[in-house]
Amino acid sequence: MEQTNNNYENSKLEDLCTDIIIRFKHEIGRILSYYYNVNTHFKESGKNVADELANQNDNNNTKTNREIERIRHEYFYSTNIFPAILSNTSLLICISTFEKQICDYCDLLKMRYKLEIGFKDLSGQGIEKNQKFISKVLGMDFIHKSKNWSNIIGYVKIRNIIAHNGGIIEEKGDMSKIPISILLKNGFIEIDNNAIKLSRKGTENLIETINEFWSEMKNFIIEKNASK
Repeated sequence: MEQTNNNYENSKLEDLCTDIIIRFKHEIGRILSYYYNVNTHFKESGKNVADELANQNDNNNTKTNREIERIRHEYFYSTNIFPAILSNTSLLICISTFEKQICDYCDLLKMRYKLEIGFKDLSGQGIEKNQKFISKVLGMDFIHKSKNWSNIIGYVKIRNIIAHNGGIIEEKGDMSKIPISILLKNGFIEIDNNAIKLSRKGTENLIETINEFWSEMKNFIIEKNASK
């Protein structure tokens, strides 16, 4: 009877992981859809402005210098500034969503196992507490070997640079540190004049990475329960 109860509790825990993954994908799906729609708008806007400049050249410069400068300014913002703002906004929303969900997850596991210690009781800053709780309190040591978790930590560090310093890199040595250097090498982030931004490729990778981490979490629990 005790074994039956354990199996029941374990299945509930697996269902919990599945529910979190489904909920996250639903929430992040709306963010990704918004990102694609707005990014498409910026591309079309940039193309329209480029066509306007091309027509201007064909018509022997009938516009005033001020009008031409306005067009060039609009083109620059449509193809550089606005897409960068969109990408970085997507990063902020994705990371805040993930942090909220992993905190909820840790709280639920604390109640599930009737633990006296929660992630909030541990030392560290932000997501570091979640990592300690998952690895040390829950014994899910896979997190230290997880490439997905390492990349998430890199994205969190980039989020902090954007949120707290306007995306400006003051310490160039930080960019050589793992895991940020890996994201830079793979083209997931871009740097221009010490300003960092998330690339389109990086936005897609961030969402994929978080989803894969939740799948790792679920698989670990399933394998751990199966070995009991």
